[in-house]
Amino acid sequence: MSYTQFKKDLITGQKYEAIACLKYCDKYKTQLEHYNDDYKYDFKTANNIKIEVKYNFTALKYNSFFIEFFSRGKSSGINTTEADLYILTDSENYYIINVDVLKNIVKNCAVKSTNETKTFGYILPISILKIHSIILI
Repeated sequence: MSYTQFKKDLITGQKYEAIACLKYCDKYKTQLEHYNDDYKYDFKTANNIKIEVKYNFTALKYNSFFIEFFSRGKSSGINTTEADLYILTDSENYYIINVDVLKNIVKNCAVKSTNETKTFGYILPISILKIHSIILI
């Protein structure tokens, strides 16, 4: 992936992080404490909940989410997060799922890799995600 593409993806991801934060804080009547910009989580709420937001632009096309766990020779994503919750979005829907629940259900999912970065992830069908998550409106 080129640096230019990385920057575009980063800007897109930050847009969906902001939307997810607003939706979450509105639904749960809390406020943003701060945004975070490392691998640990994306934002923390005033009630001390750490949340990671993942936007997947191909989720609607493939009816699944890619849940990263290994990249560039080391653990990443779901294996290294310090978040309490994941919010997965396809731009239309925002699914909230407890990280421990997510880690448990992806154990039974297929694994795929990307060619360019040697990133590995679980393929989580949206139908399974819906059973274990709350949809933010």
